[in-house]
Amino acid sequence: MSAPVPTTEPLIIVAGDTLTFTKVVANYPPSDGWTLNYALQGKTLAGSYSASPITFASATSTGSTYSISVAKTTTSAYAPGDYRLTGYVTGGTSERHTVVSLDVVIIPDPSAAVPTSHAVRTLALIDAAIEGRVPAHLTETIIDGQTIIRLPLDRLIELRAKYLAEVRSEIDARRVAAGLPSKRNSFVRFSRP
Repeated sequence: MSAPVPTTEPLIIVAGDTLTFTKVVANYPPSDGWTLNYALQGKTLAGSYSASPITFASATSTGSTYSISVAKTTTSAYAPGDYRLTGYVTGGTSERHTVVSLDVVIIPDPSAAVPTSHAVRTLALIDAAIEGRVPAHLTETIIDGQTIIRLPLDRLIELRAKYLAEVRSEIDARRVAAGLPSKRNSFVRFSRP
């Protein structure tokens, strides 16, 4: 038995999953020669939408219902992030009408490895250690003959600051590589002697 097909656009798209839904556009039925198209525009790091949208169209139609299906091999190439999904109909040679526009999120393929750096993984471990702190007097514990020594909170906070700086540096390097300005501005004042 197959799962029911949604009758609206999804708000969350999983990269690597088949994207399937139907849509009824009462004023522009396929029987009158209209075609339903979609464009996905991703947000850049600066917060604006990219100039190169991902596009797909209705594959089939029955009566007044458009059927949309995007293969898993296609969605697997979708980059995770925030997107604007715009649906529009085209008819004849000169008509186009927007019928829906909404924000959607593409989440990573859960079966794919998510690359992270050492700094990101270590920062997450330090944060977890700080959040799960036991009382200060329990810095050393013996469990079943095994001695466990915990780092003092001040040392964890010191390490957190170091790794947070590394993570911010990595994020800034990705921004610069994407053609965006660095968040590390250096201000210099020149004056005459």
